[in-house]
Amino acid sequence: MLKWPILAPVIPKLVNLAFTFAQPLLLQRFLSYLQNPQDRANANTGYGLIGAYFLVYFGMAVSVLY
Repeated sequence: MLKWPILAPVIPKLVNLAFTFAQPLLLQRFLSYLQNPQDRANANTGYGLIGAYFLVYFGMAVSVLY
């Protein structure tokens, strides 16, 4: 009977954990983007990194609220 109220906080914590693990991977990709001139020639890669940063930090903010 109390299974769902007990498990309800687990999902946001797991999501926050996933975004926390994604941060170093995203930073590593961003630094390799800055070091590689061929990547900087393609603007879509830069826009993708902007979107990924937004997704990670927005997701972390939302998962902390719950």
